[in-house]
Amino acid sequence: MKITTLPFAGSVLPKDINDKTVVVIDVLRATSTMITALMHGAKQIFPVREINQAFDLKKRLSGTGVLLCGERDAGIIPGFDLGNSPLEFTAERIRGKTLIFSTTNGTKAIESVRNARKVLLGSFLNAAAIAEKLQHEKEIVLLCSGTNGQFSMDDAFCAAYITTQIKKQVLVQGCDLTNTLLLAFQNTYICWRDIIKKCHHSKLLISKGYEKDVDYCLQTSLTDQIPCYNSQLESISSI
Repeated sequence: MKITTLPFAGSVLPKDINDKTVVVIDVLRATSTMITALMHGAKQIFPVREINQAFDLKKRLSGTGVLLCGERDAGIIPGFDLGNSPLEFTAERIRGKTLIFSTTNGTKAIESVRNARKVLLGSFLNAAAIAEKLQHEKEIVLLCSGTNGQFSMDDAFCAAYITTQIKKQVLVQGCDLTNTLLLAFQNTYICWRDIIKKCHHSKLLISKGYEKDVDYCLQTSLTDQIPCYNSQLESISSI
């Protein structure tokens, strides 16, 4: 299997994703939160880039079963029902609900690859399930969402972790970035969580009181839920 890793959402070019399966990774916290939401019974998720799109879509969908979810600068958006903390997305709050999601990095990354052949959402939480699902693919792309248009260690290490899980099952041919991240992850395997907790994005979240979110998002293989983006419906559901 050929694995190409892209460092952040802004690095995506059409040739990178055409006719390919892409796994979007935003460990802290968008893909981790969406995975958790589906794990706890959310009906479907509509990712949107801008806040005004979220409000407009809620008006069109109407009904009491629609929740606005997301963040800017790590905090809940005024007028939204939920933020981007996976710990908020309990079964009691979101089971059977349709979620409209807008985040600083993750939903932008999803939009950037919407024309790929298949778009899945990955994180540490479902890494083993992702690896199992994709083991028969000839080529995949791991897209790190990054933070504010820049490389982010948490997403990069998750891409390396997913690659590690795939390598247990098939022979992998990685691009230079894939191989570099794999070496970095393997050489720090004993303490990779501590390293991620010291990266820029983790420290930002911890400074704003979200350390429990960081700890939650660094759990491995918590679920076999694999969210998949449907470009025709412009929504995400489990496969």
